This record gives sequence, structure tokens and C-alpha cells, in this order.
Amino acid sequence: MIIIPVDENNKTEIASRARFLLILNDNYNIVEKRDNPALASKEKRPSVAREAVKMNATYIAPHGSLCMPSNSIIKRNKIPVKVSGVHEDFNHLNLKDPDFYEVFYSSMLAISEHLKK
Repeated sequence: MIIIPVDENNKTEIASRARFLLILNDNYNIVEKRDNPALASKEKRPSVAREAVKMNATYIAPHGSLCMPSNSIIKRNKIPVKVSGVHEDFNHLNLKDPDFYEVFYSSMLAISEHLKK
């Protein structure tokens, strides 16, 4: 299984802003489209990481979605993770392995979003 945060048009979106979570099988066929629990959560990005852990699903994190708490949750539970671009079609993703800079950028973005509220 694969989990990806997406917008209304099934384009990848940052976990804290995505309206839905797409649940895909290993052939990238949609199994389920559910509301993003991050929208109703205080801890936005980590709530999506916890969903991936609950489902034991590979997490495709759009750029800006893998903050330090999310990365810790994913690593601790040995969940596979890849980073995609934002606003990419889920059938045509440019995936890369997460690195320090991705986690740092995502963490700074999360702090910025938190301070704006």
C-alpha cells in the first residue's frame, strides 16, 4: 500500500494543506480516497505519518511534508518513504529519497505555518 496527500484534483500537496489522502495499491491504482486527518489535527504533518504507520504503507511525502517529528515517526516504525514534488500527478511522480535538507526545510515550513496561526 502507498499513501499520498493530495488536493481535490489528485495532485500532490503538502501534508498540512492536502484535502485528501490517496491510498493506492502497489500498481498505483486508487483503493481509497479519504479526508486528510491533518486538517483537524494540531500536529498536522505527523498525523499523516501516523496514518502511514497505521496502514503499514509506503509514505510518499510531497516536498515540505517531512518535518522532523514526521521523519522520526517514519524511521522508528521502519516505514518506506519517498519525497515527491508538490502539485504532481500521482501517476507521474518524480521521487527521491529524503535527506537532511528536506527534513530541515519541512521543519522550518511547519514552524512558519504554526506561527502564522
